[in-house]
Amino acid sequence: MSPTAPPWVGAIPSKVAAGIRGHRGLALAGLTVALLALVVAGIAFGLNWGDIPTWVLAGGAIVTAYYARKAFREQSKEMRLLKEQVKDQQCEREREAAERRRAQAVKVFVAVGGLTPDMAELVRICNSSDQPIYDLAASRADNAELQRLPHLMPGDVYPFHAAAPVDATVSPVVWLDFRDAAGLHWRTTSRGELTGPRG
Repeated sequence: MSPTAPPWVGAIPSKVAAGIRGHRGLALAGLTVALLALVVAGIAFGLNWGDIPTWVLAGGAIVTAYYARKAFREQSKEMRLLKEQVKDQQCEREREAAERRRAQAVKVFVAVGGLTPDMAELVRICNSSDQPIYDLAASRADNAELQRLPHLMPGDVYPFHAAAPVDATVSPVVWLDFRDAAGLHWRTTSRGELTGPRG
């Protein structure tokens, strides 16, 4: 009749069992040392040899508990690393999404003035993206509206003269509100400052 395995053997989690298999040589060596120690102790102190199997079983339980603890620590470390990787991937996805949202808006510009004094009132709106922009509204820093356009096609430049000289001492000199092809609202200034999206 084949011996019946102790109940704790079947309760070993797969992670623990994998740890035991990975360190089988060390476990066998430890058990061998424990058995030799028990034999020496039995000879030296006249121990009851009927208790030896129980001691061996207890020794096996201790070894199993050791590897269970080790496997639990390794699993906890793996979970921490996994959480960190997930967090890093989420941050990277958010950064890429933000860059995609700004991809068109960063190619829209508004410029004021020129190389000669007679161009001081000249305002130029440029859409250097590859998609149209919509609902353009150019304003001065005092909120005075300068120009409105329903749309500006890709690659187009729209020049116009401001109704009054632009005060270059006020920042921002001119700002431009517009809607990109994805329906997001942005504001860019003649100083190259882009804010948004706002919807």
